[in-house]
Amino acid sequence: MSTPDFEATYDELVSESLEAEFTPSLADALQEDEPVTQQFKRNLLVATTEAIESRTRFIQALETEHESVRTVQKAVIDIEDMLQELPACTLGCLQFERFVDIWETYEEAVERCDQRSEQRQHHIAERQTIDEHANVGAHALNAYLYSDLKTQFPALHALAKTRYRIEQCRGEATGPASHALDGNCDSGVGASLN
Repeated sequence: MSTPDFEATYDELVSESLEAEFTPSLADALQEDEPVTQQFKRNLLVATTEAIESRTRFIQALETEHESVRTVQKAVIDIEDMLQELPACTLGCLQFERFVDIWETYEEAVERCDQRSEQRQHHIAERQTIDEHANVGAHALNAYLYSDLKTQFPALHALAKTRYRIEQCRGEATGPASHALDGNCDSGVGASLN
């Protein structure tokens, strides 16, 4: 089998590629000028079919990963947008009812973060059983896809950072009424004290 440009194109030896795709004996037989038997044809057909099925499962794993990451991304963006819309005021400068509404909004955001984190972790764990025949382990795909990043679990990392930001914002809401004098309050208790 002549493949003069393969190594230059793919930066890999033909023999290594064939061995990774098929068995070493099939790889050797493909590279040598041996007569092609019916048994060899059957073995090659079986190995080729398995390789195609493995690639199909890998593509499905990538598509599922893409959709999972997009779902997390949308949730994080929605939560960040919601946090931007909330007033930067404390209990001291808001009417109690308004403060409770804001607090409940923070709580809903925490619950949404926790729910997405749980779904993401379940997705990663589930990949172990679904993808065991796709030559991709649960954590191996993350290592393969995200090795250039600071974390191999960027979606979970983004959710954790978002949850931390929610907790910071919520903590500021229970702190002293530092914004009351800046005029950055709803018309509440703090505004009526001025």
